[in-house]
Amino acid sequence: TKNIKSPVNGIVYRIHVDESELIEGHSKAPLMTLVQLDRLKAVFYLPPHLAAKLENGQAATLNGEGPIPGVIEFVDPMVDPESNTVRVKVIVDNKNETVKSGRKVTLEVK
Repeated sequence: TKNIKSPVNGIVYRIHVDESELIEGHSKAPLMTLVQLDRLKAVFYLPPHLAAKLENGQAATLNGEGPIPGVIEFVDPMVDPESNTVRVKVIVDNKNETVKSGRKVTLEVK
């Protein structure tokens, strides 16, 4: 029996191996998936004319079960040629873990 220690904090979301399964040291296959719930990222795909009005560091609000304050972390400088959209990432502080990961939300920016 060996202990495995993660270099990051988080909780185990999914285990990808069975108990007593032999794991080779050089394998690149993941043993488990960890999630960090204290800081969440929401990803949006916006039309270019809307994304052009956004800036990194700009305040944003995610609306789901209630307003959730966040900050725009990244506005992709490229337009996806297939969807004609721009990827935007918003970071939300979730230290109390009140927001559940995987929820659908809308984006509001003033």
